[in-house]
Amino acid sequence: MPNFRVFLFIVIVSAVHSADALPLDREQIMNARADTAEINQQTGVSVYTNHVVAVQGSTSLLADKVIIKQDKQHQLIEVIAYGQPAI
Repeated sequence: MPNFRVFLFIVIVSAVHSADALPLDREQIMNARADTAEINQQTGVSVYTNHVVAVQGSTSLLADKVIIKQDKQHQLIEVIAYGQPAI
């Protein structure tokens, strides 16, 4: 059930933020900062923990943990946020 809740959260946040985001936000680079970061350039997976702030254009994300997945061309595939707050 926890995986379903995470999935549902992602769908809801995507819908809400899509409505609030500016049209060019998707084309902007996502910048993230946190107390701790583990970045694997070979797999394209970055894990940020503790006081995470991720910003892309006019859209911001605050969470305890954020996983960012990119493809080989460094294009954003997926962003998953966990914790309090995850907004």
